Order: sequence, then C-alpha cells, then structure tokens
Amino acid sequence: METAVGRPQISDCNKWEGVLRDWTMIGKLSLLLSLLQAVSGQWTLETPRTVTAQTGTCARIPCRCRYLPERDGEPRRGFWYWNGIIVYNSEDPLRTTPTFRNRSLLSRDLKSGDCSLLINRIGPGDGGSYRFRVEFDKPIQYGDSEEILLHVTDFTDRPLVFPGEMVAGEAVNINCIFNTSCNAELPTLTWINPPTGPVSNSNTQHKKIITLTSVLSLTASPEHHGQNLTCRVSYPTVWSEQTLTFSVQHKKFSIWKKLLISVGAIFSVIVAAVFSYMYIHLRKTKGTSETQDPAVSYSTSSASNKAQMGGGTEDTAWGFLELGNE
Repeated sequence: METAVGRPQISDCNKWEGVLRDWTMIGKLSLLLSLLQAVSGQWTLETPRTVTAQTGTCARIPCRCRYLPERDGEPRRGFWYWNGIIVYNSEDPLRTTPTFRNRSLLSRDLKSGDCSLLINRIGPGDGGSYRFRVEFDKPIQYGDSEEILLHVTDFTDRPLVFPGEMVAGEAVNINCIFNTSCNAELPTLTWINPPTGPVSNSNTQHKKIITLTSVLSLTASPEHHGQNLTCRVSYPTVWSEQTLTFSVQHKKFSIWKKLLISVGAIFSVIVAAVFSYMYIHLRKTKGTSETQDPAVSYSTSSASNKAQMGGGTEDTAWGFLELGNE
C-alpha cells in the first residue's frame, strides 16, 4: 500500500508528455514563422509592368533589387525568364536558350542592386512575358519579380542635325546627335556625301542615356548653297537618317563694322569738302594778285615816260623819284 501510494499514476505521465509535445510544436512553428518573416523582408524586387522597344535596337528591362546590409557580401545568382524559358543565367551565360545567346546580359553586377536585363538586336519575336529571380545560398532562398510585358514596335528614331549659321567664307560646325540606352551595342553615326572637312565623334552619358555626337567642320562657300547633307545612325540590322539642305548667306557685317564704315565715309566726305574749299580759295587769291600787278607796272612806266619828256608836274616827278627808290 505504501508503495502504491508513493508512485505516480500512468495517466498523469501521459498528460505531461502531451503538454511537452504541444510546447515543442509551438516553438518550432514560431521559429519557422520568424524565419519566413525575416527572409521575406531581406530583399525587394522593383520592376515595371510594361516595356517598349524598337526593332533592331536594344531592349532594357529595368530591375532593382534592394538587400539588407547583412546580405551585401553573400553570393547570389540571377536568372531572367522569357515565357518560362531561361534567357539569362548569371552563373553561366551560355546556359540560355539559343535565340537569346550572346544577346542578353545584365546592365551591372548583381551586388550593385541593378538587375536590369539588356537584349541586343531586338526582333518582333522577342516580345512577351519576362520575369527575374534572385537566389541566395546557405540556406537556399529565392525571390521572383512580378511579370513584365515587352512590346516590340518598328524602328522610328532618327538622328537630329543642328546646323550653325552658314556665312560664305566663315567656318561652321554642323552637329548630328542621337540618344540611346544601349550601352552594350552602340550604334554609329556617319555623314553621307559630306563636303571636305574634319569629323569628330564623341559619346557622353547621363544616368542611363548615352548621347552620340558627330561634328562636321567646314568653311561655307556659295557653292554649298542648296546642297544636301545627310547624317545616318546605324544598328547592325536597321538604320535611319536625317537630311539637311544648306542655306549659305552672304558675308554679313556686324553693327559696329557698319557704324565704323559709316563714320569713315562721312569723315572722308568732310575732308574732301575742306580740301576742295581750300583749293578754290587759294585759286581765287592767286588770280586776284595776278590782275593787280600789271596795273602797278603800267602806272610806273607811264610816270617814267612823262618824267623823261618833261611834260609832268612836280608831284609827278616826285612820285617818279619815290618809285625809283623803291
């Protein structure tokens, strides 16, 4: 009896075992729930719903993956899917469907957070549904983006030609400009039948846009007037162009040049008038002097004759003596 009283009942042991199992299960569920919550909050994928690209150019499907700081150093893999088929594999780019091989790539490294897909030489058959997946190791975790629809249209972009003011005999720069976001396979700018002159090409980038510029330098002449100049942008499979018709103007003078010319002309007229007046005045003065001198000579000789003949008065003789003294 004493022994029976001191032993626990079997039913009590089974009850405690059930309680322990319940607490263990609750703990595991809580741990799993917290792990799932942590994984779901470790990154976010940002993508647009639709993207449009032109035939023959490149398509850029924007994608942004934001990670928690503790994920920065961890290895990761990226995959792009087109209608369920892998078109890009960051581990092995050759393990893609043949139609996209050597045409698809990421715009930057995955660790930068930029997971955008670039597809060169887009064709009408490349349209459809795209989706991005990122995967982490230890443990294996992954996340998928929303579906992105790619629409492919005809190639309609053209280069822009900016002519400078063309004045005969003066140097002028003519600019051809084209903007693109295809940094993996850039188009080229060329001049069709350009006049003689040096050409310089340059590329500049602002954020995702790359600006191609070609500058043709020449000296304008009247022979250029009415001629056509064409700038062409070329991709591997498509091209477009823009044509400019030359309009050459005669050489212009600035307002200061016109003012100086006007002042010079007025000054020349004034100087010519002054010299003409002085010349005429001197001619009149000289003519007056020549008409007075013979009269004096005539009077003197007349007085002299009268004095010799003795027919003059005393005053006349005195005047003769004065003239003789002179």
